[in-house]
Amino acid sequence: MKIKRFYQITFYMIICVIFTPVVNSDTNSDDYLDQEQIYCSNSYLAVETPCILAQSFKPTLNVLTRVSLYGWRNEMPPNNLIVSIRNIYNGKDLTSVIIDNSDIPEHNSDWFYADFPDVSVVPNSTYYIVLTTTSGVIGGSFFWWSYAEGNPTDDPYSKGDMWLRCSCPGWLKQEFSDFCFKTYGYNDEGLNLPPGNPLIYGRINGKLGNEYEYSFVSIDPDEDNVTYSINWGDGTNEVMIGPCESGSKVSVDHIWLKQGKYTIHSKARDVYGGESEWSSFEVSIMKSKSITLKNIFERLIQGFPFMVKILNQIV
Repeated sequence: MKIKRFYQITFYMIICVIFTPVVNSDTNSDDYLDQEQIYCSNSYLAVETPCILAQSFKPTLNVLTRVSLYGWRNEMPPNNLIVSIRNIYNGKDLTSVIIDNSDIPEHNSDWFYADFPDVSVVPNSTYYIVLTTTSGVIGGSFFWWSYAEGNPTDDPYSKGDMWLRCSCPGWLKQEFSDFCFKTYGYNDEGLNLPPGNPLIYGRINGKLGNEYEYSFVSIDPDEDNVTYSINWGDGTNEVMIGPCESGSKVSVDHIWLKQGKYTIHSKARDVYGGESEWSSFEVSIMKSKSITLKNIFERLIQGFPFMVKILNQIV
């Protein structure tokens, strides 16, 4: 029994080291904890110039106020940490704050806050916590962000992933691994959220002069009615359809009169003025091959040249 108890304790200690929850008790009466990933597998990555780290998440509150991160710094960083929120990992910052290095735990991981200007977000849409640094020594590792390594059956945070961009070209997603973070916010009941970008459905190839049907769908998070703006990309007047129920499919016909490649653009606007971004859809229009009696006769002569002599004799 003593040996069995020893193995039980040893196994429990190993699990704690590999996948340990880290908690802090700080609260703010003005906002609420929304999303979190608090497990750490004693792993961490460095934020350094030009290396950028990011963690995706999906908020359930419509205003984001701050985030809490679990990490540490070296003794004397020559720069400071920048914490940003983006809706595209390589896009523009929606909000950001510079964290003085003296406000980040030294040598040992602990929680610290990034309190940026409040930003409106769309619940259940994907956003990114992005860590960069102010100008400093290129290649120097001064700030470290702790994370948990998971697997397909045990994902530390199933609503997002770890992202990084270092020496490799482009961004790299580390699926089933997640940085340690917490997000805070609140619901602004009077806040009007814009509708989602329209989804466009229809043919990508067509014939000149033929009429084709295209469908448009946008979902408004407030379930407001939406109006669609549609630009066919051929110089014709922009079409306005609506108001229509959020999430309902709207179908519109169009004819292109010249061959070429066209881009359909569409955006949605709710009844309170909130607008989505423009969506796009590529269409290729080809010239129709017309068959006339002259074409048939010419092909007949080409295929049966002896017909020329017969016709000459008849004439």
